[in-house]
Amino acid sequence: MMRKYLTLVLAGCCGWPLFGHAAQTTTTASAAAPAISDVETVRYLSSADLTLWKEAAKKISDGEGKVSDGKFYQSRTEDPTSIVKLDIADTHKKGDAMVKEGNALIKDGKAEQDKLRKIAIAKRDAAHQQAAATGAASFGAPTGQWPEAIHDMSASILAELDEEKYTKLYFGGVYAFEEPKYEAKPELSAQLHDQLRLLDQEKNLLSTQSTDGIKLAQENNKLIVSYPARSTEALNGTKSALIVGEVLYETHNGYAAFALRAIDLSNLHVVASQVMMLSVEPIMAKMLGLPAFRVMARREAPPAPVAAAPAGTSDAKPASKSAAPVVTVPTPVVTVNLQDPNDTLASFKNSSFVFRLASSGHADTLENRFAALVVKAYFHDQLPQVTISDQDFLTMALPTDTDADAAASPADVNTAWVLPNVTDLNVPSIDLDSLTARDLNKNAAVKIGKITITRNLPKVSLPPADELRAAGYSSK
Repeated sequence: MMRKYLTLVLAGCCGWPLFGHAAQTTTTASAAAPAISDVETVRYLSSADLTLWKEAAKKISDGEGKVSDGKFYQSRTEDPTSIVKLDIADTHKKGDAMVKEGNALIKDGKAEQDKLRKIAIAKRDAAHQQAAATGAASFGAPTGQWPEAIHDMSASILAELDEEKYTKLYFGGVYAFEEPKYEAKPELSAQLHDQLRLLDQEKNLLSTQSTDGIKLAQENNKLIVSYPARSTEALNGTKSALIVGEVLYETHNGYAAFALRAIDLSNLHVVASQVMMLSVEPIMAKMLGLPAFRVMARREAPPAPVAAAPAGTSDAKPASKSAAPVVTVPTPVVTVNLQDPNDTLASFKNSSFVFRLASSGHADTLENRFAALVVKAYFHDQLPQVTISDQDFLTMALPTDTDADAAASPADVNTAWVLPNVTDLNVPSIDLDSLTARDLNKNAAVKIGKITITRNLPKVSLPPADELRAAGYSSK
């Protein structure tokens, strides 16, 4: 039975994806720990461990190749009609050696992956133990600055898609919300695309195609994402996904919620999700196109004057420039609590229900977009049996074909997850006390329960204004 009360804590904990994983602990997995799928394993691994996981997987793959080749040599027999005569004994010996070498690689690779599975199980079990003891599961998340923060997010997304057996990936770009719509951010997109391509060099699943050909369209009166290879891939049975970035910048506190999601291109379901709270520093602010009065924007300081040489000396050194002050941004914390006292969600945990998010208020406000972002991330990671479509974001962000109907839905979306209207983010707690699931076919609604989003985003700690000015910062 589903937990009646779940809590997510977004805290600074390097190497932990947002909304996805338990806080770090010294708990170790017992030998009798339950099995864990490869997809779940990669969700719990840090970027360093993901690298080890990929290396172990390659070792297993190489081993399987050697075993296959070795068995071929083992099966060779002498062909009396062949001009070339084989030394069958040597051929079989070569095959035996290859099979032995391959099995050793497979054994080593699986042993290395088993160690990593134990790490993932320990983290998962720690969360379950805490939930059993306190009725609330605690989750940690990395926080940071662009572009360093996108490395772990990209690595986790790619690893999850690999385990889900996606064979072709497309990058749809990064879109920042500028009320009442999303705007493409080419510089952010270019940096994220470069990071994804760097991490994908071995698998080479990411298309080099630009985002120009990716847009929303309609097919048989249903919403789809159109791209040049869609028809061919549909015929070939290619399993394809679209990776997109979403940025919600909050002008009142200098933070941005950044979501990186992967969308199955056959149905627009969210299949992988990472979220971070980023402190918006000058580099990211510039790429977002924010005016200087909204963010402390860095400008080039004038050259420092050269000090006059003291009398009697000839090797005077120039005075040093004013050192840039450290702008300290405390780690933000966000919690999401779901209360479902009647366990109503249990009835939606099957593939016949596909949700899209909706708001009882205006969907095109920063407050309601933030609620949608965190709730979507919550359900993807904590209730994977509940299928969520990314329709709400895609229809507001991606370019749209002129013939597409904005009111259309993907083929299998049949339920709306209706969130109450949110009017203020600058508060410690946001109560979504009328969470409703609405059947789109029967126009019937069921109240699920209550979600509380608790925000503890400390103010950015800035040095004195005169020190900032001396270092080349301006608020004008």
